Amino acid sequence: MGMGNWIGGLVGVVVTGVVIYIIANLSLQSQERSVSAVQQRAVRTSEMNLVGMVESDFQNIGSNFPSFDNDPEFAITTYDTVSAKKVFQFTGQTVRWAAPDVVRYEWEVVGSKKIKTLDGAYTNKDVYQIKRFVNGTLAGMSTGLITRFQIRLQKSDGTPVAAVAETRQVVVGISMASSLGASSLLGETHWDTIIRPAAMARWDYEKYIEV
Repeated sequence: MGMGNWIGGLVGVVVTGVVIYIIANLSLQSQERSVSAVQQRAVRTSEMNLVGMVESDFQNIGSNFPSFDNDPEFAITTYDTVSAKKVFQFTGQTVRWAAPDVVRYEWEVVGSKKIKTLDGAYTNKDVYQIKRFVNGTLAGMSTGLITRFQIRLQKSDGTPVAAVAETRQVVVGISMASSLGASSLLGETHWDTIIRPAAMARWDYEKYIEV
């Protein structure tokens, strides 16, 4: 075999190897994107189920309960976000046209989970389980993958309340870890919103027209 043929054969082998590497790398990237999308869908579906329940409940704080006498303090009966078992309890409708119910959210740390951060490193975070009660009966429970469940009461201008009676809006934040653990390409999802219950807006309006 001549030198030219030998070099040509070597170049062919190298080019073939490079092409195979590129195809394999593109296939791996495509697979990773597909896995990431599946993970994201699964986490977001679970998270949005919880979000939907929270939004529906909190929008109805104080609804259809005439004995509130225009005072949120009678609607929000328990607000404890500092104890080991955190509690948020209020009265409002859970079924349209029905009598109001006592709704209670409880959440506490049930373990920890290794989370992949955006820079590719790992960190351990506490995970919570959220329980929802309606009139004292357990009516819903989250997975033990919630890394943040935050409730803040605010005045209408967005400043923190000094007393529950000043509440006009509720800020809610939820974060959830992937069920796939540390191998997950998507470590954590986040959701934050401001909820302004209609009954609380009505209290402001009624106080305005009384002046």
